[in-house]
Amino acid sequence: LTFATIQAALDSGATYIVVRPAVYNESPVINTAGVTIAAQGAVIPNDGSTCAVSINAPHVTIQGDLLIQGDSNGTVGGYYSNGTGFCINASYAHLDGVKTSNLYSFAVLAHNTVDHITLERFEFTHICTAPTPQCYANPAIQFMGSSYNTVRNGVVRGHSGGLHTWYGASYTEGYGNRFEQNYGYVGQNGEYIPRAIIENYGLDGGNIGNRFYDNVMDGSNGNGLEEADVTYDTVFSGNTVRNVRGCF
Repeated sequence: LTFATIQAALDSGATYIVVRPAVYNESPVINTAGVTIAAQGAVIPNDGSTCAVSINAPHVTIQGDLLIQGDSNGTVGGYYSNGTGFCINASYAHLDGVKTSNLYSFAVLAHNTVDHITLERFEFTHICTAPTPQCYANPAIQFMGSSYNTVRNGVVRGHSGGLHTWYGASYTEGYGNRFEQNYGYVGQNGEYIPRAIIENYGLDGGNIGNRFYDNVMDGSNGNGLEEADVTYDTVFSGNTVRNVRGCF
């Protein structure tokens, strides 16, 4: 069967969807468990008014050549979920090979009791690749209370931070990634605030057992690794950290 939109294919009940090369002016919402989307050169534009792709059911895989394309120029921004590339609201999501560019918010946002997320071979980019002038770009990956995740062999460039585990996000592994030239800031209360490349922030019960190893972390207005509030048994080893304006 052939459908005009990704959403129409999802609404049909199909569980394996091939997305052909084209620009898809939509914001697909995945509500069916076990869906696989195989992209072959698809582009989804995003203007910051909504999440580009929402995953609301477990065991969803999105793989292949899919670009979420924003038009943020780094001069206006905030700390919010609208304008996020992938909003993950169910466990066991798997993103493999996807790309985002110049989004108004995060590349990936997962929160609450959503666990076992795998991100691999991704490329998340923004325009903030120089220490000056100041420009806004949220962190690329944010796990808010989401645990047992894996982030591997990807690239984050031009954001304010790379991989952030917050609010009880535990037992997550990040390895083999390149975090390059992430010189952006987040905008809060009219101020420019730099973020760390890897930020392990254990508010609300603490973060336990997160492991960050064998990553290249090159370029940040903030720290390389930031441990804040309550964290336990963090492993930070084998990483290359350089060109950070804060601490290692």
